[in-house]
Parts: sequence; structure tokens; C-alpha cells
Amino acid sequence: MEIKDEKINQILEKSKKYREQLASTKNSFMNSEKEFADFEKVFEENFNIVKKDVDLNDKNNIFLKCKISEQEALNGCTKEIKYKQICEDGKKENNIINVKIPKGIQKGQSIILYNNGNYVTEKNQMGNVIIKIEIK
Repeated sequence: MEIKDEKINQILEKSKKYREQLASTKNSFMNSEKEFADFEKVFEENFNIVKKDVDLNDKNNIFLKCKISEQEALNGCTKEIKYKQICEDGKKENNIINVKIPKGIQKGQSIILYNNGNYVTEKNQMGNVIIKIEIK
């Protein structure tokens, strides 16, 4: 089946090349740090995965806590989280989001939801939501 979206075809072609490279290297995942960096770059470029530093002092970030059981921490879970957010028009809005908690998360670790915080007028962008995990 031919996919007509050019961007998807480019991604598939790049992943095909990486699979071929991996098949030729039987004893290691990647031959060098450069190959790994190239592999990482493909995903960052094509899936908008960007590692961002979060300014914990930014007043537009929203800080929340999520309590989970030891079993939920061990196995992972999904939690519904409610919070208030200041929107572009300056009004507060109630938000409900489902957050996937990954397996093996530790007490005190945080999950960051980029661009889900309060609106920053000066920067014309949203802050972040930082959810700190507490284990009961």
C-alpha cells in the first residue's frame, strides 16, 4: 500500500535505512554515538519530540500533585487530574486531563505537560503543567 503523504514516506524511508544499519551490526545497538545522535534526531524532527528545560520559577507554570498507590507506581496507570488554567482571554477555565503514569515511576518524580499551563501574554505562549508524584 502506497502512502501519499510525503512527510510520512520520508519518515518510513529514514527508518528503513536505520533498520538496515541495525541489521548489519549484530553485536551492538548502535556503532557509535554519532549514529545514535542521528537516530535521535530523526525522531525529534519528525515527531516534534524536543527535550526542553523547564523554568521552575516561571509563574505561568502550574504545579500539581498526584497521589498514587505503590501498585499504580509499579504497574503504571492513568489518572484524571483537574486544575484551573488562565487562558488567552484572561479568564480561568476548569481543565480535566488524563495523565498516563509510566511503570516504575518513583516518589518525587514529576511529569511535565508542555504548553498546558497558564497563558503568558508577553511571550504569546502557554506555560507548563508540572505534576509531582506522591506514593501513598
